[in-house]
Amino acid sequence: MLKNLLLFLISYFLILLLAREIDANRLKSRWEVKRKSWLESRVENSFRHKVSGHFIYHSITGTPMHPHSLLSKYSQSLHLWLLFSFNFFHYNLFLSLFKNEKFKKIKKFIRFIPLFPFPSIFRIQIIFLLKYFFPKLKQSAFVISFLISALLGHFTESPQGFALSFGFIGMNLFTFFEKKLDETLFMALILLLFSLVFKKDFSLIGFLISIPIIYSFKKIYSFIFLVFIFCFITGESYLISIPIDFVFKKIIPFIYKLSLNTQTLATGWFSLILFFYFINKRLSFLLLGSAFFIDFAHSPTFILK
Repeated sequence: MLKNLLLFLISYFLILLLAREIDANRLKSRWEVKRKSWLESRVENSFRHKVSGHFIYHSITGTPMHPHSLLSKYSQSLHLWLLFSFNFFHYNLFLSLFKNEKFKKIKKFIRFIPLFPFPSIFRIQIIFLLKYFFPKLKQSAFVISFLISALLGHFTESPQGFALSFGFIGMNLFTFFEKKLDETLFMALILLLFSLVFKKDFSLIGFLISIPIIYSFKKIYSFIFLVFIFCFITGESYLISIPIDFVFKKIIPFIYKLSLNTQTLATGWFSLILFFYFINKRLSFLLLGSAFFIDFAHSPTFILK
């Protein structure tokens, strides 16, 4: 297992380095403020608090949001990129809506619909098809799907997205860890390497908070999907907006403030935690606790005097 783990991490790290070089050489166009689509405006205007409407729309459609929007700031600080891009995570959640035996044929049909505009989903579909027709391929299907995706130009189109997709899909398919805690720490390692290579902020508090948020999103996805459909049809959210507005007016801003000014410390601490985790688990938990409380002390919401 350790051999496969190291091989996967080295491959992921090399892809990150290559992605950084390609990303640096690309012509970076400025964000152009485009007119919102009719659907986006309809869902957004269904809520009194605009961020609530942004969340419902972008978490379901996965369309790019304005980089300077409030929801984008929340997403970056709390490491919630997974929720706001149409990827394998959303694809699996969407398929879960058809888990009833009555919809088994519909689910199978959706799996075979080629979704070329969404590279992350396309890669998952290639893996599924290869495993379906060639059951013995197993992990080889993962490698082949990414090679096909790269040959189709997906890597040069979106180097960062390709690299993250490689990390997360690989982590789920290879199933290195049996315990949830091991899987969570490994997911942190994927994000940490990505943050270090692309020089992005990484907050330990933000990451730890993102775990229950993503878990909750998975549990209430069907509800969010129904709210999206309801707002699309009626153009109103009525009483549904009360709990959602409360979350984005009170809870999320409070959590966001907790994660501020903690990025630099978290990177160093978490590197130590991950290193010691494979040597001495008790020591890693001690470091994890220390890192959390030190980052907590530097948060502008709770300054220890």
